[in-house]
Amino acid sequence: MYIDMCIFFFRQAPSLGNAGKYGLRLGCSREANQHASILIPNAGCGVWKAEANYGPGRYFRMPVLAGGCYSIYFGAPLIPIESFQGSTATTGPFAYNDDGGPHCTGTAASVDITPSFTDYVAVDVRQYNCLPGGSSSITVNIRQNNNLSITSSAVQLCQGQTRALTAVPARVSVTPQPNSGDVGTFTGAGVSGTTFTAPTPTGGTAVNTITYTFGYCSTTQNITVFRTPAAANAGADIVTCTASATLAATAPSYGTGAWTIVSGPGVITSVNSNTSTVTGLVVGSPTTLRWTISNGPCATTSDDVVVTQQALPAAPTSAP
Repeated sequence: MYIDMCIFFFRQAPSLGNAGKYGLRLGCSREANQHASILIPNAGCGVWKAEANYGPGRYFRMPVLAGGCYSIYFGAPLIPIESFQGSTATTGPFAYNDDGGPHCTGTAASVDITPSFTDYVAVDVRQYNCLPGGSSSITVNIRQNNNLSITSSAVQLCQGQTRALTAVPARVSVTPQPNSGDVGTFTGAGVSGTTFTAPTPTGGTAVNTITYTFGYCSTTQNITVFRTPAAANAGADIVTCTASATLAATAPSYGTGAWTIVSGPGVITSVNSNTSTVTGLVVGSPTTLRWTISNGPCATTSDDVVVTQQALPAAPTSAP
């Protein structure tokens, strides 16, 4: 039998007492004995959930969250999905697709919707021209698609720093229908509500994973956290009788150390070595060097050391 169906979505499924009212508005009547069943898209994110042997002339409700993305797919032998609103809108209370659709071709029908409300969406399955009868078996497939994205920055942080977390679709603030899934929750180490406080890494750095769950879908974001370096120690001041000296800073447990010359003559042999040699010292011109420890975006620590070349004593003279 050549069949068709009418599908329409509205913000809240009407009671049976309102069936005639809504039916007149949409151009199709709804029979009282075809009460809505509730189908839940909870087979897994992006996974079709199927209900077989669904006959024409029935309608079902599906709980949805505002901003979520959902798909409805009717397999063969159904042909078009008809809308009596004269619109191809897919984000408001009414949505449809005539023949084919994003998930099928030919005589099947499908539609993607992104509701602007949190409630039930109601789908009325009909034969062509709103006829309620028909004995053909219909398989209804529904799913939630993953359109989630964490929109707050993933830039590196230092331990203890905080960041406000944001995502789309945004958390739903109204009470949803039962079995709608998570209304929008961030989880992970260091997460409290919508705030992430960077935990202290066990080593110099650690990658922290933030998870956002909405409905039956989730998405993640990785944030690298750095450990605050310990106070720098450049070592004791040095007095030498030669034009070179070996430095003795404390090697950093976390991060990277680097020498710079603050004042005076000299050349640093190995900038990142805590025991680097400095050459080119000059008698009478002390050299101040700075040992700085850095680790990612954390505040640096530094300490100075002064190296002085002392003049050699004059050679003793012989008696006449």
